Amino acid sequence: MTHYETLGVTEAATPEELKSAFRKLAKTHHPDLGGDIQKFQQINEAYETLSDPDKRAHYNHQLRNPHQQNPFANNMHPGNPFEFHLHMGGGNPFDFQEQIFQQFGFNVRQPARNRNIRIQLEVDLLSTLHKQTKVVEYKTSNSTETLQIELPPGINDGTAFNIQGRGDDSNPSIPRGNLEVVVKVLANSRYFRSGDNLFEDITIDCFQAIMGCKKTLHLPSGKQIELNIPAGTQHQAQFGVTDEGFDRNNGTTGKYVARINVLIPTALTTDQLNLIAQIQQIRPVNT
Repeated sequence: MTHYETLGVTEAATPEELKSAFRKLAKTHHPDLGGDIQKFQQINEAYETLSDPDKRAHYNHQLRNPHQQNPFANNMHPGNPFEFHLHMGGGNPFDFQEQIFQQFGFNVRQPARNRNIRIQLEVDLLSTLHKQTKVVEYKTSNSTETLQIELPPGINDGTAFNIQGRGDDSNPSIPRGNLEVVVKVLANSRYFRSGDNLFEDITIDCFQAIMGCKKTLHLPSGKQIELNIPAGTQHQAQFGVTDEGFDRNNGTTGKYVARINVLIPTALTTDQLNLIAQIQQIRPVNT
């Protein structure tokens, strides 16, 4: 049977007629739609050859001169018409079939398995300073399962773990789906993270900033220290304490950073405002 007979077209068929014939036959014979694989291989080979002008011209020449040496003979083995494609492509002989099938808008069937499950694991910001072990519990269609997960220090919000074969199990005759665990780092009322450092906003009023003051700091490690804020401290000034942040890849550790917020009073008495006015007259405020 010739390629033309396989596709059910004449030797004068146009490219559009070839495409239409292939599409019609593919719907019937593609293995992913329940068709016969050998029949589809023949249809596929026929279309691949006839849809390429050079291959089609050579094929027509071979039809009219059957006793001439086949230049592809060294690349093929008897009984396997797709061996040539395998040598040329260097991969899966069905790759071309899938590409052709997708070209015409058909979906290629994926291996059947149960659905994936996605859960969220909430952790406190301060707990991410160190390595931790968390146990998650989740439900499948047939059971309630638990899983132990090791979280590295400094894990970021939104980090996802994909565990193969721990998803849903509703259909026992096919493989289980996967389990995706997404880490949610909860905001802390006192600290916030920036890079490898842990920040805390310390609020003082403008008079404390002018005169200087002391503030007691509660570090993430549990230590307590006294911070001397010098006279003339500006808004957003930062004071760091080493080795109180997140571990870095180079073996060092980030800092705890106290960020100073200077608050301007808004409820001053008349006497207080008069005193400030007198100060301005003595020495103008820096601008």
